[in-house]
Amino acid sequence: MGSECPQVYPLGFLFRFADGTGPKINWFDLGNLSSSASNLKYNAKCELKGEKTMEFIAKLAKETYDFNKDKETHLLIELEAPKVKLSEKRSPICVIPVLDVSGSMHGSKLDYLKKACRKLIDHLAPGDFAGIVAYDSYVHEVAPVREVTQEQKEILKKEVAKLRAGSATNLSGGLLKALEWINNTDLPDNTILRVILFTDGQANTGLRGKNLIKMVSKQKNRATISAFGFGNDCDQEILADVSSKGEGNYAFVDSADAALSAFGKELGGLITTYAQDIKIKISPDKNNEIIEILNDEDVSEDGKTAVIRLRDILGEEKKWIVAKVKLSQVDKPFPRKVNAFQIQTEFVDRDGKTQKLNKHSIKVKFCKAGGEKSEENCDVVLHRDRLLAAKAQEMAEIHVKNGNYSMAQNVLQECAYNVSDSNVKGVLGDITANYCNASNYAGSRGLSNSVKTALRGKRMSYASGASTRLCREIGGVQSSTAIDEMEAEFVAEDSETIVDYGSGENKISIHTSPDSDELTAYIPASDAGSITVTTSADSNVFIPTTTTPGHKSLPKEEEKKSTTKKRTKRDW
Repeated sequence: MGSECPQVYPLGFLFRFADGTGPKINWFDLGNLSSSASNLKYNAKCELKGEKTMEFIAKLAKETYDFNKDKETHLLIELEAPKVKLSEKRSPICVIPVLDVSGSMHGSKLDYLKKACRKLIDHLAPGDFAGIVAYDSYVHEVAPVREVTQEQKEILKKEVAKLRAGSATNLSGGLLKALEWINNTDLPDNTILRVILFTDGQANTGLRGKNLIKMVSKQKNRATISAFGFGNDCDQEILADVSSKGEGNYAFVDSADAALSAFGKELGGLITTYAQDIKIKISPDKNNEIIEILNDEDVSEDGKTAVIRLRDILGEEKKWIVAKVKLSQVDKPFPRKVNAFQIQTEFVDRDGKTQKLNKHSIKVKFCKAGGEKSEENCDVVLHRDRLLAAKAQEMAEIHVKNGNYSMAQNVLQECAYNVSDSNVKGVLGDITANYCNASNYAGSRGLSNSVKTALRGKRMSYASGASTRLCREIGGVQSSTAIDEMEAEFVAEDSETIVDYGSGENKISIHTSPDSDELTAYIPASDAGSITVTTSADSNVFIPTTTTPGHKSLPKEEEKKSTTKKRTKRDW
Protein backbone atom coordinates (compact mmCIF):
# COMPACT_ATOMS: atom_id res chain seq x y z
CA MET A 1 0.00 0.00 0.00
CA GLY A 2 2.50 2.53 -1.16
CA SER A 3 5.37 3.59 1.08
CA GLU A 4 6.04 1.87 4.39
CA CYS A 5 4.80 3.59 7.50
CA PRO A 6 4.61 2.72 11.20
CA GLN A 7 1.35 1.29 12.50
CA VAL A 8 -0.66 3.69 14.61
CA TYR A 9 -2.59 2.44 17.63
CA PRO A 10 -5.13 4.93 19.00
CA LEU A 11 -6.12 4.08 22.55
CA GLY A 12 -9.74 3.72 23.62
CA PHE A 13 -12.00 1.72 25.89
CA LEU A 14 -15.46 0.37 25.14
CA PHE A 15 -17.68 -0.30 28.11
CA ARG A 16 -21.28 -0.78 29.05
CA PHE A 17 -22.81 0.31 32.31
CA ALA A 18 -23.93 -2.27 34.88
CA ASP A 19 -27.57 -1.78 33.91
CA GLY A 20 -26.75 -2.73 30.31
CA THR A 21 -27.11 0.75 28.80
CA GLY A 22 -24.58 2.13 26.39
CA PRO A 23 -22.46 1.44 24.48
CA LYS A 24 -20.10 4.36 25.03
CA ILE A 25 -16.51 4.87 24.00
CA ASN A 26 -14.14 6.94 26.08
CA TRP A 27 -11.01 8.00 24.24
CA PHE A 28 -7.88 8.82 26.21
CA ASP A 29 -5.47 10.50 23.84
CA LEU A 30 -1.91 9.58 24.67
CA GLY A 31 -0.58 10.89 21.39
CA ASN A 32 -0.02 8.86 18.27
CA LEU A 33 1.86 5.89 19.69
CA SER A 34 3.54 3.93 16.92
CA SER A 35 5.00 0.44 16.97
CA SER A 36 8.29 1.84 15.63
CA ALA A 37 8.71 4.10 18.66
CA SER A 38 7.45 1.79 21.39
CA ASN A 39 7.15 -1.90 22.14
CA LEU A 40 3.69 -1.28 23.58
CA LYS A 41 0.71 -2.03 21.38
CA TYR A 42 -2.72 -0.60 22.05
CA ASN A 43 -6.01 -2.00 20.78
CA ALA A 44 -8.62 0.44 19.56
CA LYS A 45 -11.10 -0.88 22.08
CA CYS A 46 -11.50 -3.08 25.12
CA GLU A 47 -14.69 -5.16 25.09
CA LEU A 48 -16.75 -6.06 28.15
CA LYS A 49 -19.72 -8.45 28.24
CA GLY A 50 -18.90 -9.59 24.71
CA GLU A 51 -20.56 -6.54 23.20
CA LYS A 52 -19.18 -5.01 20.02
CA THR A 53 -19.73 -1.61 18.52
CA MET A 54 -18.36 0.64 15.83
CA GLU A 55 -14.62 1.25 15.86
CA PHE A 56 -13.52 4.81 15.20
CA ILE A 57 -10.10 6.14 14.21
CA ALA A 58 -9.21 9.67 13.13
CA LYS A 59 -5.81 11.07 12.20
CA LEU A 60 -4.17 13.99 10.43
CA ALA A 61 -1.64 13.48 7.65
CA LYS A 62 1.19 14.52 10.01
CA GLU A 63 1.75 14.55 13.75
CA THR A 64 3.67 17.85 13.82
CA TYR A 65 3.36 21.15 11.92
CA ASP A 66 5.39 24.39 11.91
CA PHE A 67 3.78 26.85 14.32
CA ASN A 68 4.32 30.00 12.23
CA LYS A 69 2.45 29.05 9.02
CA ASP A 70 -1.13 28.31 8.00
CA LYS A 71 -1.15 24.74 6.72
CA GLU A 72 -3.53 22.92 4.40
CA THR A 73 -3.55 19.21 5.21
CA HIS A 74 -5.91 16.24 5.30
CA LEU A 75 -7.91 14.56 8.04
CA LEU A 76 -8.85 10.87 7.72
CA ILE A 77 -11.79 9.38 9.60
CA GLU A 78 -12.24 5.59 9.59
CA LEU A 79 -15.28 3.66 10.79
CA GLU A 80 -15.29 -0.13 11.07
CA ALA A 81 -18.35 -2.19 11.96
CA PRO A 82 -18.04 -5.44 13.94
CA LYS A 83 -18.78 -8.88 12.55
CA VAL A 84 -22.46 -9.67 12.02
CA LYS A 85 -23.70 -13.24 11.52
CA LEU A 86 -26.38 -14.17 9.01
CA SER A 87 -28.41 -15.73 11.83
CA GLU A 88 -28.43 -12.64 14.08
CA LYS A 89 -31.56 -10.58 14.74
CA ARG A 90 -31.76 -7.83 12.13
CA SER A 91 -33.87 -5.05 10.67
CA PRO A 92 -36.52 -6.10 8.13
CA ILE A 93 -35.70 -5.83 4.42
CA CYS A 94 -37.89 -4.67 1.55
CA VAL A 95 -36.31 -5.62 -1.77
CA ILE A 96 -37.61 -5.17 -5.33
CA PRO A 97 -35.60 -6.66 -8.22
CA VAL A 98 -36.14 -4.68 -11.45
CA LEU A 99 -35.42 -7.15 -14.23
CA ASP A 100 -34.51 -6.55 -17.86
CA VAL A 101 -36.55 -8.96 -20.02
CA SER A 102 -35.75 -7.32 -23.36
CA GLY A 103 -35.04 -9.51 -26.40
CA SER A 104 -31.28 -9.71 -25.74
CA MET A 105 -31.94 -11.49 -22.41
CA HIS A 106 -33.31 -14.58 -24.20
CA GLY A 107 -31.72 -17.90 -23.27
CA SER A 108 -29.12 -18.54 -20.56
CA LYS A 109 -29.02 -14.91 -19.37
CA LEU A 110 -32.68 -14.97 -18.41
CA ASP A 111 -32.38 -18.48 -16.96
CA TYR A 112 -29.56 -17.39 -14.64
CA LEU A 113 -31.42 -14.22 -13.72
CA LYS A 114 -34.46 -16.32 -12.75
CA LYS A 115 -32.23 -18.57 -10.67
CA ALA A 116 -30.70 -15.57 -8.88
CA CYS A 117 -34.16 -14.17 -8.12
CA ARG A 118 -35.43 -17.50 -6.87
CA LYS A 119 -32.49 -17.84 -4.50
CA LEU A 120 -32.95 -14.28 -3.29
CA ILE A 121 -36.60 -15.04 -2.52
CA ASP A 122 -35.69 -18.28 -0.72
CA HIS A 123 -33.29 -16.44 1.61
CA LEU A 124 -35.75 -13.77 2.74
CA ALA A 125 -37.25 -14.24 6.19
CA PRO A 126 -40.73 -13.77 7.67
CA GLY A 127 -41.15 -10.05 8.33
CA ASP A 128 -39.25 -9.08 5.16
CA PHE A 129 -41.05 -7.62 2.14
CA ALA A 130 -40.56 -8.23 -1.58
CA GLY A 131 -41.98 -7.35 -4.97
CA ILE A 132 -40.83 -7.82 -8.57
CA VAL A 133 -40.88 -5.49 -11.58
CA ALA A 134 -39.81 -6.47 -15.12
CA TYR A 135 -39.41 -4.30 -18.18
CA ASP A 136 -38.92 -4.51 -21.92
CA SER A 137 -40.77 -2.00 -24.10
CA TYR A 138 -43.36 -1.93 -21.34
CA VAL A 139 -43.30 -2.11 -17.54
CA HIS A 140 -44.60 -5.39 -16.13
CA GLU A 141 -45.93 -5.37 -12.56
CA VAL A 142 -44.91 -8.95 -11.88
CA ALA A 143 -45.63 -8.99 -8.14
CA PRO A 144 -46.55 -5.98 -5.95
CA VAL A 145 -44.80 -5.58 -2.59
CA ARG A 146 -46.10 -8.02 0.01
CA GLU A 147 -44.82 -9.30 3.34
CA VAL A 148 -42.81 -12.49 2.94
CA THR A 149 -44.47 -15.73 4.01
CA GLN A 150 -43.85 -19.24 2.73
CA GLU A 151 -47.00 -18.97 0.61
CA GLN A 152 -45.88 -15.60 -0.78
CA LYS A 153 -42.45 -17.03 -1.63
CA GLU A 154 -44.08 -19.69 -3.77
CA ILE A 155 -46.21 -17.07 -5.51
CA LEU A 156 -43.13 -14.94 -6.26
CA LYS A 157 -41.16 -17.89 -7.63
CA LYS A 158 -44.04 -18.94 -9.89
CA GLU A 159 -44.24 -15.39 -11.27
CA VAL A 160 -40.48 -15.36 -11.89
CA ALA A 161 -40.74 -18.67 -13.78
CA LYS A 162 -43.27 -17.10 -16.17
CA LEU A 163 -40.91 -14.34 -17.31
CA ARG A 164 -40.18 -14.31 -21.05
CA ALA A 165 -37.85 -12.17 -23.15
CA GLY A 166 -39.62 -9.34 -24.98
CA SER A 167 -38.45 -6.42 -27.10
CA ALA A 168 -36.92 -3.00 -26.21
CA THR A 169 -35.46 -1.63 -22.93
CA ASN A 170 -37.58 0.82 -20.92
CA LEU A 171 -35.17 0.88 -17.97
CA SER A 172 -36.43 4.13 -16.45
CA GLY A 173 -40.03 2.92 -16.49
CA GLY A 174 -39.18 -0.23 -14.55
CA LEU A 175 -37.04 1.67 -12.06
CA LEU A 176 -39.67 4.35 -11.50
CA LYS A 177 -42.38 1.76 -10.83
CA ALA A 178 -40.19 0.01 -8.23
CA LEU A 179 -39.42 3.31 -6.47
CA GLU A 180 -43.12 4.18 -6.48
CA TRP A 181 -43.97 0.84 -4.86
CA ILE A 182 -41.21 0.80 -2.27
CA ASN A 183 -41.75 4.38 -1.12
CA ASN A 184 -45.54 4.09 -0.91
CA THR A 185 -45.76 0.82 1.01
CA ASP A 186 -46.49 1.00 4.74
CA LEU A 187 -43.36 -0.54 6.29
CA PRO A 188 -41.72 -0.57 9.74
CA ASP A 189 -39.55 2.53 10.31
CA ASN A 190 -36.25 0.63 10.45
CA THR A 191 -36.88 -1.35 7.24
CA ILE A 192 -33.95 -1.41 4.81
CA LEU A 193 -35.29 -0.45 1.37
CA ARG A 194 -33.42 -1.73 -1.69
CA VAL A 195 -34.19 -1.72 -5.40
CA ILE A 196 -31.91 -3.97 -7.48
CA LEU A 197 -31.71 -2.94 -11.14
CA PHE A 198 -30.43 -5.53 -13.62
CA THR A 199 -29.83 -4.95 -17.34
CA ASP A 200 -27.71 -6.30 -20.20
CA GLY A 201 -28.16 -3.36 -22.56
CA GLN A 202 -28.77 0.34 -22.92
CA ALA A 203 -32.04 2.13 -22.35
CA ASN A 204 -33.56 2.81 -25.77
CA THR A 205 -36.94 4.09 -24.63
CA GLY A 206 -37.99 6.23 -21.68
CA LEU A 207 -35.58 8.46 -19.73
CA ARG A 208 -31.86 8.14 -20.48
CA GLY A 209 -28.53 9.67 -19.47
CA LYS A 210 -28.65 12.71 -17.21
CA ASN A 211 -32.46 12.67 -17.17
CA LEU A 212 -32.36 9.19 -15.67
CA ILE A 213 -29.92 10.30 -12.94
CA LYS A 214 -32.14 13.32 -12.15
CA MET A 215 -35.13 11.01 -11.83
CA VAL A 216 -33.20 8.78 -9.40
CA SER A 217 -32.22 11.75 -7.22
CA LYS A 218 -35.77 13.07 -7.18
CA GLN A 219 -37.71 9.84 -6.69
CA LYS A 220 -35.57 7.56 -4.52
CA ASN A 221 -36.62 9.07 -1.17
CA ARG A 222 -35.61 6.57 1.56
CA ALA A 223 -34.86 3.76 -0.88
CA THR A 224 -31.39 2.73 -2.02
CA ILE A 225 -30.65 1.49 -5.53
CA SER A 226 -28.10 -1.07 -6.67
CA ALA A 227 -27.31 -1.46 -10.37
CA PHE A 228 -25.91 -4.59 -12.05
CA GLY A 229 -24.70 -4.32 -15.65
CA PHE A 230 -24.26 -7.52 -17.68
CA GLY A 231 -21.44 -7.20 -20.22
CA ASN A 232 -19.91 -4.28 -22.12
CA ASP A 233 -23.07 -3.61 -24.14
CA CYS A 234 -24.53 -1.88 -21.06
CA ASP A 235 -24.09 1.79 -20.35
CA GLN A 236 -21.86 0.94 -17.40
CA GLU A 237 -21.16 4.59 -16.66
CA ILE A 238 -24.85 5.38 -16.18
CA LEU A 239 -25.33 2.27 -14.04
CA ALA A 240 -22.39 3.26 -11.83
CA ASP A 241 -23.90 6.74 -11.49
CA VAL A 242 -27.35 5.29 -10.69
CA SER A 243 -25.87 3.17 -7.90
CA SER A 244 -23.85 6.14 -6.59
CA LYS A 245 -26.84 8.51 -6.53
CA GLY A 246 -28.99 5.66 -5.25
CA GLU A 247 -26.51 4.95 -2.41
CA GLY A 248 -26.47 1.27 -3.30
CA ASN A 249 -23.97 -1.09 -4.90
CA TYR A 250 -22.61 -1.37 -8.42
CA ALA A 251 -21.62 -4.59 -10.18
CA PHE A 252 -20.08 -5.14 -13.61
CA VAL A 253 -21.18 -8.70 -14.37
CA ASP A 254 -19.21 -10.42 -17.12
CA SER A 255 -20.86 -13.86 -17.14
CA ALA A 256 -24.11 -15.60 -16.26
CA ASP A 257 -22.48 -17.30 -13.27
CA ALA A 258 -21.27 -13.91 -12.00
CA ALA A 259 -24.90 -12.75 -11.78
CA LEU A 260 -25.43 -15.32 -9.02
CA SER A 261 -22.37 -14.02 -7.16
CA ALA A 262 -23.58 -10.44 -7.43
CA PHE A 263 -27.07 -11.24 -6.11
CA GLY A 264 -25.61 -13.37 -3.31
CA LYS A 265 -23.27 -10.64 -2.16
CA GLU A 266 -26.06 -8.09 -2.43
CA LEU A 267 -28.41 -10.03 -0.15
CA GLY A 268 -25.60 -10.96 2.23
CA GLY A 269 -24.84 -7.26 2.64
CA LEU A 270 -28.49 -6.34 3.22
CA ILE A 271 -28.94 -9.02 5.87
CA THR A 272 -25.76 -8.02 7.72
CA THR A 273 -26.33 -4.25 7.75
CA TYR A 274 -24.90 -3.16 11.12
CA ALA A 275 -26.03 0.48 11.27
CA GLN A 276 -28.05 3.02 9.28
CA ASP A 277 -28.30 6.80 9.12
CA ILE A 278 -24.73 7.46 10.25
CA LYS A 279 -23.88 11.09 10.97
CA ILE A 280 -20.31 12.34 11.45
CA LYS A 281 -19.99 15.93 12.64
CA ILE A 282 -16.61 17.68 12.35
CA SER A 283 -16.14 20.91 14.32
CA PRO A 284 -12.90 22.91 14.05
CA ASP A 285 -11.32 24.41 17.18
CA LYS A 286 -10.18 28.04 17.26
CA ASN A 287 -9.35 29.42 13.79
CA ASN A 288 -8.95 26.09 12.00
CA GLU A 289 -11.17 25.42 8.99
CA ILE A 290 -12.78 22.65 6.97
CA ILE A 291 -12.03 23.41 3.32
CA GLU A 292 -13.67 20.44 1.57
CA ILE A 293 -14.97 16.92 2.12
CA LEU A 294 -13.39 14.90 -0.69
CA ASN A 295 -15.92 12.04 -0.57
CA ASP A 296 -18.95 11.96 -2.83
CA GLU A 297 -21.34 11.79 0.13
CA ASP A 298 -24.25 13.79 1.53
CA VAL A 299 -22.53 16.74 3.26
CA SER A 300 -24.16 19.72 4.98
CA GLU A 301 -22.32 22.72 6.39
CA ASP A 302 -23.49 25.39 8.82
CA GLY A 303 -20.68 27.89 8.89
CA LYS A 304 -17.69 26.22 10.49
CA THR A 305 -18.94 22.66 11.03
CA ALA A 306 -19.57 19.90 8.49
CA VAL A 307 -21.93 16.93 8.87
CA ILE A 308 -21.32 13.88 6.69
CA ARG A 309 -24.20 11.45 6.37
CA LEU A 310 -23.64 7.82 5.40
CA ARG A 311 -26.64 5.67 4.49
CA ASP A 312 -25.39 2.51 6.22
CA ILE A 313 -22.44 0.29 7.09
CA LEU A 314 -22.31 -3.51 6.83
CA GLY A 315 -20.80 -5.98 9.26
CA GLU A 316 -16.97 -5.97 9.01
CA GLU A 317 -17.12 -3.09 6.54
CA LYS A 318 -14.83 -0.06 6.72
CA LYS A 319 -15.78 3.47 5.68
CA TRP A 320 -13.23 6.22 5.09
CA ILE A 321 -13.93 9.95 5.06
CA VAL A 322 -11.25 12.43 3.98
CA ALA A 323 -11.52 16.14 4.74
CA LYS A 324 -9.20 18.82 3.39
CA VAL A 325 -8.59 21.17 6.34
CA LYS A 326 -6.59 24.25 7.27
CA LEU A 327 -4.58 24.54 10.47
CA SER A 328 -4.10 28.18 11.44
CA GLN A 329 -0.73 29.38 12.67
CA VAL A 330 -0.27 29.92 16.41
CA ASP A 331 1.75 32.40 18.45
CA LYS A 332 4.42 29.97 19.55
CA PRO A 333 5.36 26.27 19.45
CA PHE A 334 3.90 24.02 22.17
CA PRO A 335 5.60 21.02 23.77
CA ARG A 336 2.24 19.25 24.07
CA LYS A 337 -0.50 18.59 21.56
CA VAL A 338 -3.47 20.93 21.38
CA ASN A 339 -7.04 20.37 20.14
CA ALA A 340 -7.55 20.99 16.41
CA PHE A 341 -10.93 19.38 15.61
CA GLN A 342 -13.81 17.71 17.46
CA ILE A 343 -15.68 14.77 15.92
CA GLN A 344 -19.06 13.43 17.04
CA THR A 345 -20.54 10.26 15.51
CA GLU A 346 -24.02 8.79 15.89
CA PHE A 347 -25.94 6.02 14.14
CA VAL A 348 -29.10 3.92 14.26
CA ASP A 349 -28.37 0.34 15.32
CA ARG A 350 -30.01 -2.94 14.24
CA ASP A 351 -32.73 -2.48 16.86
CA GLY A 352 -33.65 0.95 15.49
CA LYS A 353 -32.08 2.79 18.47
CA THR A 354 -29.81 5.83 18.12
CA GLN A 355 -26.32 5.31 19.53
CA LYS A 356 -23.63 7.95 20.01
CA LEU A 357 -19.89 7.55 20.22
CA ASN A 358 -18.25 9.98 22.63
CA LYS A 359 -16.84 13.15 21.10
CA HIS A 360 -13.31 12.61 19.87
CA SER A 361 -10.62 15.30 19.92
CA ILE A 362 -8.08 15.46 17.09
CA LYS A 363 -4.89 16.91 18.49
CA VAL A 364 -1.86 18.39 16.77
CA LYS A 365 1.60 19.44 17.90
CA PHE A 366 3.09 22.75 16.72
CA CYS A 367 6.87 22.71 16.51
CA LYS A 368 9.55 25.31 15.91
CA ALA A 369 9.90 26.74 12.40
CA GLY A 370 11.56 24.17 10.13
CA GLY A 371 10.86 21.25 12.47
CA GLU A 372 7.95 19.85 10.44
CA LYS A 373 8.74 16.56 8.72
CA SER A 374 7.72 15.85 5.13
CA GLU A 375 6.57 12.25 5.70
CA GLU A 376 2.79 11.76 5.77
CA ASN A 377 0.73 8.95 7.27
CA CYS A 378 0.34 6.26 4.60
CA ASP A 379 -3.36 5.57 5.36
CA VAL A 380 -4.21 9.24 4.91
CA VAL A 381 -2.17 9.34 1.69
CA LEU A 382 -3.91 6.26 0.23
CA HIS A 383 -7.46 7.47 0.79
CA ARG A 384 -6.71 11.07 -0.15
CA ASP A 385 -5.04 9.97 -3.39
CA ARG A 386 -7.85 7.50 -4.13
CA LEU A 387 -10.44 10.29 -3.99
CA LEU A 388 -8.27 12.67 -6.02
CA ALA A 389 -7.92 9.95 -8.66
CA ALA A 390 -11.71 9.51 -8.71
CA LYS A 391 -12.16 13.21 -9.48
CA ALA A 392 -9.54 12.97 -12.24
CA GLN A 393 -11.30 9.98 -13.80
CA GLU A 394 -14.62 11.84 -13.74
CA MET A 395 -12.95 14.77 -15.52
CA ALA A 396 -11.50 12.34 -18.07
CA GLU A 397 -15.01 11.00 -18.72
CA ILE A 398 -16.19 14.54 -19.54
CA HIS A 399 -13.37 14.95 -22.08
CA VAL A 400 -14.27 11.59 -23.66
CA LYS A 401 -17.89 12.67 -24.10
CA ASN A 402 -16.57 15.72 -25.97
CA GLY A 403 -14.42 13.47 -28.17
CA ASN A 404 -11.14 14.73 -26.70
CA TYR A 405 -9.28 11.53 -25.84
CA SER A 406 -5.85 13.16 -25.59
CA MET A 407 -7.11 15.56 -22.89
CA ALA A 408 -8.68 12.62 -21.03
CA GLN A 409 -5.32 10.86 -20.96
CA ASN A 410 -3.50 14.04 -19.93
CA VAL A 411 -5.79 14.47 -16.92
CA LEU A 412 -5.13 10.91 -15.74
CA GLN A 413 -1.39 11.13 -16.36
CA GLU A 414 -1.13 14.43 -14.48
CA CYS A 415 -3.00 12.96 -11.53
CA ALA A 416 -0.76 9.88 -11.52
CA TYR A 417 2.25 12.21 -11.40
CA ASN A 418 0.88 14.24 -8.48
CA VAL A 419 -0.39 11.49 -6.17
CA SER A 420 1.99 9.74 -3.77
CA ASP A 421 0.49 6.30 -3.18
CA SER A 422 2.08 3.71 -5.46
CA ASN A 423 -1.09 1.59 -5.79
CA VAL A 424 -3.17 4.57 -6.89
CA LYS A 425 -0.41 5.51 -9.37
CA GLY A 426 -0.48 1.97 -10.72
CA VAL A 427 -4.25 1.87 -11.15
CA LEU A 428 -4.24 5.22 -12.97
CA GLY A 429 -1.48 3.91 -15.23
CA ASP A 430 -3.46 0.75 -15.99
CA ILE A 431 -6.68 2.54 -16.97
CA THR A 432 -5.13 5.43 -18.93
CA ALA A 433 -4.82 3.29 -22.07
CA ASN A 434 -8.59 2.76 -21.98
CA TYR A 435 -9.04 6.46 -22.76
CA CYS A 436 -6.80 6.65 -25.85
CA ASN A 437 -9.53 6.15 -28.48
CA ALA A 438 -13.21 5.31 -28.92
CA SER A 439 -12.58 1.59 -29.49
CA ASN A 440 -10.51 1.10 -26.32
CA TYR A 441 -12.95 3.16 -24.30
CA ALA A 442 -16.01 1.22 -25.50
CA GLY A 443 -14.34 -2.15 -24.86
CA SER A 444 -13.31 -1.39 -21.28
CA ARG A 445 -16.26 0.48 -19.82
CA GLY A 446 -17.06 -2.26 -17.32
CA LEU A 447 -13.51 -2.30 -15.96
CA SER A 448 -13.19 1.50 -15.96
CA ASN A 449 -16.45 1.99 -14.09
CA SER A 450 -15.59 -0.71 -11.55
CA VAL A 451 -12.35 1.19 -10.87
CA LYS A 452 -14.24 4.50 -10.66
CA THR A 453 -16.63 2.98 -8.12
CA ALA A 454 -13.69 1.73 -6.05
CA LEU A 455 -11.88 5.06 -6.23
CA ARG A 456 -15.02 6.82 -5.01
CA GLY A 457 -15.17 4.44 -2.06
CA LYS A 458 -18.55 3.09 -3.14
CA ARG A 459 -19.58 -0.51 -2.71
CA MET A 460 -19.43 -3.13 -5.39
CA SER A 461 -21.47 -6.33 -5.12
CA TYR A 462 -19.15 -7.90 -7.68
CA ALA A 463 -16.02 -6.95 -9.59
CA SER A 464 -15.10 -8.98 -12.66
CA GLY A 465 -11.79 -10.07 -14.10
CA ALA A 466 -8.99 -7.51 -14.14
CA SER A 467 -11.11 -4.99 -12.22
CA THR A 468 -10.99 -7.24 -9.15
CA ARG A 469 -7.20 -6.94 -8.90
CA LEU A 470 -7.16 -3.20 -9.52
CA CYS A 471 -9.97 -2.51 -7.07
CA ARG A 472 -8.45 -4.64 -4.31
CA GLU A 473 -5.19 -2.70 -4.61
CA ILE A 474 -6.96 0.51 -3.61
CA GLY A 475 -9.24 -1.01 -0.98
CA GLY A 476 -12.30 -0.94 -3.23
CA VAL A 477 -13.45 -4.55 -2.84
CA GLN A 478 -14.52 -5.45 0.66
CA SER A 479 -16.28 -8.54 1.88
CA SER A 480 -17.16 -10.30 5.12
CA THR A 481 -17.58 -13.83 6.41
CA ALA A 482 -21.38 -13.57 6.14
CA ILE A 483 -21.34 -12.10 2.62
CA ASP A 484 -18.95 -14.81 1.42
CA GLU A 485 -21.22 -17.47 2.94
CA MET A 486 -24.26 -16.04 1.17
CA GLU A 487 -22.39 -15.83 -2.15
CA ALA A 488 -21.39 -19.50 -1.80
CA GLU A 489 -25.03 -20.48 -1.26
CA PHE A 490 -26.11 -18.59 -4.38
CA VAL A 491 -23.47 -20.07 -6.69
CA ALA A 492 -23.93 -23.62 -5.39
CA GLU A 493 -25.49 -25.85 -8.02
CA ASP A 494 -29.11 -26.86 -7.51
CA SER A 495 -29.78 -30.57 -7.59
CA GLU A 496 -31.48 -31.62 -10.79
CA THR A 497 -34.54 -33.79 -10.96
CA ILE A 498 -33.70 -36.83 -13.07
CA VAL A 499 -36.28 -39.28 -14.43
CA ASP A 500 -35.09 -42.39 -16.32
CA TYR A 501 -37.21 -44.14 -18.92
CA GLY A 502 -36.26 -47.60 -20.15
CA SER A 503 -32.89 -49.29 -19.62
CA GLY A 504 -29.63 -50.05 -21.38
CA GLU A 505 -29.32 -48.61 -24.88
CA ASN A 506 -32.97 -47.59 -24.81
CA LYS A 507 -32.72 -45.56 -21.59
CA ILE A 508 -33.54 -41.85 -21.81
CA SER A 509 -32.73 -39.52 -18.88
CA ILE A 510 -34.77 -36.32 -18.63
CA HIS A 511 -33.19 -33.51 -16.57
CA THR A 512 -35.21 -30.61 -15.22
CA SER A 513 -34.22 -27.40 -13.44
CA PRO A 514 -36.34 -25.40 -10.95
CA ASP A 515 -35.40 -22.21 -12.82
CA SER A 516 -36.78 -23.13 -16.22
CA ASP A 517 -39.71 -25.00 -17.70
CA GLU A 518 -37.36 -26.44 -20.31
CA LEU A 519 -36.29 -30.07 -19.94
CA THR A 520 -33.27 -31.77 -21.50
CA ALA A 521 -33.48 -35.38 -22.64
CA TYR A 522 -30.13 -37.23 -22.88
CA ILE A 523 -30.15 -40.13 -25.34
CA PRO A 524 -27.17 -42.49 -24.89
CA ALA A 525 -26.85 -43.63 -28.53
CA SER A 526 -23.35 -42.76 -29.74
CA ASP A 527 -24.46 -40.56 -32.63
CA ALA A 528 -27.31 -38.86 -30.80
CA GLY A 529 -27.22 -35.61 -28.93
CA SER A 530 -29.44 -33.92 -26.38
CA ILE A 531 -32.95 -32.77 -27.17
CA THR A 532 -34.41 -29.82 -25.29
CA VAL A 533 -38.17 -30.05 -24.95
CA THR A 534 -40.72 -27.74 -23.36
CA THR A 535 -44.08 -28.35 -21.79
CA SER A 536 -46.86 -25.88 -21.06
CA ALA A 537 -48.53 -25.57 -17.69
CA ASP A 538 -51.80 -27.12 -18.94
CA SER A 539 -50.45 -29.82 -21.20
CA ASN A 540 -48.58 -33.11 -20.91
CA VAL A 541 -47.24 -32.83 -24.47
CA PHE A 542 -43.45 -32.57 -24.98
CA ILE A 543 -42.43 -30.34 -27.88
CA PRO A 544 -38.83 -30.80 -29.13
CA THR A 545 -37.22 -27.40 -29.63
CA THR A 546 -33.48 -27.92 -30.19
CA THR A 547 -31.04 -30.72 -30.85
CA THR A 548 -27.41 -30.39 -29.78
CA PRO A 549 -24.45 -32.76 -29.39
CA GLY A 550 -24.50 -32.04 -25.69
CA HIS A 551 -24.58 -35.59 -24.30
CA LYS A 552 -21.70 -36.84 -26.39
CA SER A 553 -19.48 -34.01 -25.18
CA LEU A 554 -20.19 -34.48 -21.48
CA PRO A 555 -17.08 -35.53 -19.49
CA LYS A 556 -17.17 -39.19 -18.50
CA GLU A 557 -16.80 -38.32 -14.81
CA GLU A 558 -19.90 -36.15 -14.99
CA GLU A 559 -21.86 -38.95 -16.70
CA LYS A 560 -20.82 -41.39 -14.00
CA LYS A 561 -21.78 -38.99 -11.21
CA SER A 562 -25.20 -38.34 -12.75
CA THR A 563 -26.16 -42.00 -12.37
CA THR A 564 -25.60 -41.81 -8.62
CA LYS A 565 -27.75 -38.73 -8.08
CA LYS A 566 -30.94 -39.13 -6.13
CA ARG A 567 -33.78 -39.65 -8.57
CA THR A 568 -37.23 -38.30 -7.90
CA LYS A 569 -40.39 -39.61 -9.47
CA ARG A 570 -42.41 -37.22 -11.52
CA ASP A 571 -45.72 -37.73 -13.36
CA TRP A 572 -46.00 -36.17 -16.77
